[in-house]
Amino acid sequence: MLLTILACSIGFAAKTVVLLAALWIMIRLQSLDYSFLGLLGSAALASGLDMIPYFGHYLAVPVLYVCIALITRADLFPDAVFTVVIAYALMFCLNMFLLAGLLGDLRPSVTVQASKSGDTSLVAGQEMDEKAATTPERPVKADAAMKDAPKPNALAAAQAVPGPKSAESGSATNEVAQKFSLKGITKSSSRPLATVFTGTSTYTVEPGEWRTMRTPNGVVTALCDEVGEDWVILTLNGARVKLGLR
Repeated sequence: MLLTILACSIGFAAKTVVLLAALWIMIRLQSLDYSFLGLLGSAALASGLDMIPYFGHYLAVPVLYVCIALITRADLFPDAVFTVVIAYALMFCLNMFLLAGLLGDLRPSVTVQASKSGDTSLVAGQEMDEKAATTPERPVKADAAMKDAPKPNALAAAQAVPGPKSAESGSATNEVAQKFSLKGITKSSSRPLATVFTGTSTYTVEPGEWRTMRTPNGVVTALCDEVGEDWVILTLNGARVKLGLR
């Protein structure tokens, strides 16, 4: 009971202060005569009537019309009515502003809800998407079988002149190259990119870049020599292969 009386008292005081401020602003803007005590009493009376359930507001508004007309000695319409209507509008806007500030952000947190329900797949998927968006693309690492293999020297390989190859080596390269296809070209004046499908995986390469690529015949090391308008030149096992868009 005591808490209810305290809550009602606080609400009454807050309404009175806000309504008093709104009425004072409107009266000052219209340069009307007023008495501060009369204005305070009018705001308190209207706030008290407004707290009556169901019909309190409909009783408070006309009473406030008459009170403002009496203390300002202005016409009931339009001066008093205009002052009260705009004051209530300001009071409503202030209440909505305060309510929005107290409620805060009501949007649900997907991560928190998924964690509470025990479903970690959604959280993991979201984290992977964020990492993919912020982490630059890196070359795919070679298989465990390729870890001990010597890494190619890009500068030496680019400058070296390929020597004669055996028929067996050439046929193996052609067999690997037949699995390759060009899926797209990203044109850029500074960094053109080519998207290559190896028959197993898809890679994005740029000129001068070495990549270890997985193919149906195993892992191969490829050098992107040049990217054109609708073609790309790769060096596969020492042999140059040109791929075009189909």
